[in-house]
Amino acid sequence: MRKRWSLFLAIGLLGWSCVGLNKLVQTPTLQVDDVAVTSLDFEKIGLDFVFRVHNPNTFAVSLSALDYTLVVDGNTVLAGQENRSITLAGRQDNLVHFPVALLFSDIRRFVSENENMDSLSYRLSGSLAPAGVLSGVKIPFNKSGRVPNLRLPRLSLNYLQIRNLTFSGADLLLVIGLQNPNSVPFKIAKWDYSLSLAGQALASGVSQKPAEIPAHGLGEIELPVSIDPAGALSSAVSVLMGQSVQAALNGKMELATPFGEVVLPLDAQTTLKIIR
Repeated sequence: MRKRWSLFLAIGLLGWSCVGLNKLVQTPTLQVDDVAVTSLDFEKIGLDFVFRVHNPNTFAVSLSALDYTLVVDGNTVLAGQENRSITLAGRQDNLVHFPVALLFSDIRRFVSENENMDSLSYRLSGSLAPAGVLSGVKIPFNKSGRVPNLRLPRLSLNYLQIRNLTFSGADLLLVIGLQNPNSVPFKIAKWDYSLSLAGQALASGVSQKPAEIPAHGLGEIELPVSIDPAGALSSAVSVLMGQSVQAALNGKMELATPFGEVVLPLDAQTTLKIIR
């Protein structure tokens, strides 16, 4: 009889200790506080998922790993586990950052139709794994939304106008078309260029003439080009006497967008009509 009472007492103490432990040790809670676009260009997008993790315990809790799956437009583009040690201070909110970089080429490899979409849907899910007394517990998270899908504008060389051509110099005007397939406008801040006509490098420089390309629209940019006698004027005269000329424009263009500055590479070749 005494042994039976001892067994009941042990079971009771064990049950009380488990209840007491559950009151003393509580699982942290998590919410995705923010999703920030940290970088964006025509090749990739950088995102920073910010987790707000509340630790209700009086003591600090350590995190040992983060399991994640990122789905974009219904296709898994990232999945894995990131091992890192993070300490969550007791009785307060703690911010945990999870940076992600996505190549647009990887996304479009799964769904070619999204190349024409202004934004892409995403879903990030997974869990944080605590260590120590909470080892084996999972703190789940799930976040859905949309991110911008930035596509390259289409650049065209429209025509070349001769404003002045003498033995003392040449003043030309190159008219360029820029088709913007995106839902945001572009403001051209600055661009470096190199212009070749008939295979001859005739002019290069930096233009800071402002211009704006409307969203889902076409804009024209005028690039004044001057050739002085000390340069390639003698060779330019012969190629400018015809009705057209083979032209190549190279360089880069700095575009201001709502997401920050992006760089558009310039690489266009065409047979250019000459207007006098």
